[in-house]
Amino acid sequence: MINGFINLNKPSGISSNKALGILKHSLRELNISEKVGHMGTLDPLASGVLPVALGRATRLFNYSLDKIKVYEAEFIFGAISASLDTDTEVTYLPFSFPETELIREMLSKLTGEILQEPPQYSAKSVGGIRAYKIARSGETVSLNPKKVIIYEIKLLNVNRNENKISLEIKCGGGTYIRALGRDLAKFLNTSAVMCKLIRKQSGIFSLNDSLSLNDIEKFPDIILKNFIPIEKFVCEFQRLNISDLQKKCLLNGVKLKTDYNFNNFVSLFCEGELIGIGECDGNKFLKVKTWLI
Repeated sequence: MINGFINLNKPSGISSNKALGILKHSLRELNISEKVGHMGTLDPLASGVLPVALGRATRLFNYSLDKIKVYEAEFIFGAISASLDTDTEVTYLPFSFPETELIREMLSKLTGEILQEPPQYSAKSVGGIRAYKIARSGETVSLNPKKVIIYEIKLLNVNRNENKISLEIKCGGGTYIRALGRDLAKFLNTSAVMCKLIRKQSGIFSLNDSLSLNDIEKFPDIILKNFIPIEKFVCEFQRLNISDLQKKCLLNGVKLKTDYNFNNFVSLFCEGELIGIGECDGNKFLKVKTWLI
């Protein structure tokens, strides 16, 4: 059984599920039939890093949510659309292009822990219905602001001829880049829509060592040559080696007493094999949160 990850470079113009379907076809050519799922959806407009998990690695989805992401985004000032990007009809409005130093000053207001209102066209659930489905019907939904972390925003380029700016954003999980453009434009007394988005990094997965769909379709074997084992994904967690007897206790639901509390999750190894992700409660008892065997 194959367990691990493929660092896929999703092209712009197709959905994440469509990209996953193309990848699955290549996997079938290699007689690989394990469960497959992508970790962190990219909208059709966006391109870049789309981590794909195979086999038991699909159990690690929740551990990817808070990973640091890096995006490069381009916005058009003086424009509005229902989706905050160019995937829906764009209307252009008269405006005065702000000074570069003022843009940089306003970017500093969007750095740190901020409250962000999700876009109307988002996958947020409202009464059991996705917000984007409600928005497509012409209705407006009320979405509560959520806390997100923006570690850094760099102004990469200012194109006054096309009313565009480019930003590099380093952020935590759950951040809507489209909404950052909207909020920046509000500070500058204008509006903005996103016209380009590239995810350059998602946790350990980088655009520099990603695989294109085109190469995967032409040379399916490239998947096996660039396959990423689960052990690399959990390397940032503290490693804890346990005995075979302790493993059997954990398998039977017995918690193990430890000498200290863990500040984070731990990767559990038994005789050199990764068996799961563990966590410790306030009384220093270890339990397995996710089994990987």
